[in-house]
Amino acid sequence: ALIDQDPATGEQTGGSAEPGIIQVSHDDNGNGLPDDPWYEIQGSDHSLATTLPRYSITYTRPATGGHTSWEDSEGLTGFIAQTPFHTQPYYPQWLDEDRLTFSGTQLASNVERLSNGTFLFRALPWGYADNRPNHAPECEIDIDWAVTSNGRPAHLPGIHFVRVYTAVNQYNGMTGESSTEVCGAADLHLLK
Repeated sequence: ALIDQDPATGEQTGGSAEPGIIQVSHDDNGNGLPDDPWYEIQGSDHSLATTLPRYSITYTRPATGGHTSWEDSEGLTGFIAQTPFHTQPYYPQWLDEDRLTFSGTQLASNVERLSNGTFLFRALPWGYADNRPNHAPECEIDIDWAVTSNGRPAHLPGIHFVRVYTAVNQYNGMTGESSTEVCGAADLHLLK
């Protein structure tokens, strides 16, 4: 995520934040596979009324390529549009199924369209991937923030597996959809 400045307040807001929910798992059964329970890292916006903790979205394979339609658990519908800059298929080509559903937590849109027609992707305070620059303290997470599906502390002894999914469902004009990108992660205990 790049740093940008809010023109109204001068606040450093993160101009291209595409926040992702982080999940972690401990290898309880010791088999080296990610088949134990997953726990969500509870970031700054998890407790907001606009956050949907039991959200699901279903994508449908396009008949002839092009836009990929979706419907969600809130009764909304839309599509992921191919743009002149991103002409690749958005539906996984290796799947035989014509419908694909994901479930998790959805955060409110973090995008604001500015008066000059550009989009400002506001960074959230803390606790999400692809949200703040790697060197920023706000991009660090603590496994003590891991919670069960009921929102209770997970009390993990450590983690063996990490996965990330995009936390917002928003379309941003010619910029296209928001999609979290992760280039790496590090155990900060080992780096210090």
